[in-house]
Amino acid sequence: MAVADTVAGSQVIIRSKNRLAARYAFWDINFETGRISLSSTGDTLSLGANRIAPESLVNLKPTAESIRWSFTENPGNIVVASDPPLCLAYKNGMVVEGNPVWLYRVNNAGNSSPWKIVSVNQLESFE
Repeated sequence: MAVADTVAGSQVIIRSKNRLAARYAFWDINFETGRISLSSTGDTLSLGANRIAPESLVNLKPTAESIRWSFTENPGNIVVASDPPLCLAYKNGMVVEGNPVWLYRVNNAGNSSPWKIVSVNQLESFE
């Protein structure tokens, strides 16, 4: 998961880590506040959306306006804390380069996306 640019409004997309600068793809997760912030912005920009509804594209928002996420409500999914049936998902369930990340209903049909959270000290490689 990465962004094309480190400015508010940038769309969150699926990107290969090959030849991708860390400033576009390293995220800080604050389990207390439920925020997922882009590290390179000093945590001033976080995951958000223009509206909290199914099929809304995820983008960077000022942290104060971002979505609060829950990591335990539905294990394997990252869900919207204020609307637990909605989760962070790959658009149309496809993990392909450039595919947008959006909000989608948690389901077992493959459209909700399981995420793996890896700490930086456990990251095997990042080119």
